[in-house]
Amino acid sequence: MDKKKYLQQYQFAKWKIEQSKDRLKDLELFSCDTEEYKKEHEERIKENEYICLCILDSIKILEKREQECLIYRYILGWKWNDIRQKMKLSNSHIHRIHNKALENIVILQ
Repeated sequence: MDKKKYLQQYQFAKWKIEQSKDRLKDLELFSCDTEEYKKEHEERIKENEYICLCILDSIKILEKREQECLIYRYILGWKWNDIRQKMKLSNSHIHRIHNKALENIVILQ
């Protein structure tokens, strides 16, 4: 899998977790027999939480600057300009750090 796509899964997984949690809240409002549907959403939550944890563990292994860059970009979803301002570095330096982080990151599954 492409490393950028791997990291981009984080935001999508978080969104899917929230969607499933919302569905579970909706189910609680109705007291009908929805146990199978509830189990399905609970399983989706676990699967997506696992994806998020794997990505975070992959990032934790990196050097501090590489971690910061990937967290701002993929975990928090910041734009490059916001990352540059936060890290107080030039665009080219940010992209060098990002590229180095992509080289060094290990995809965990």
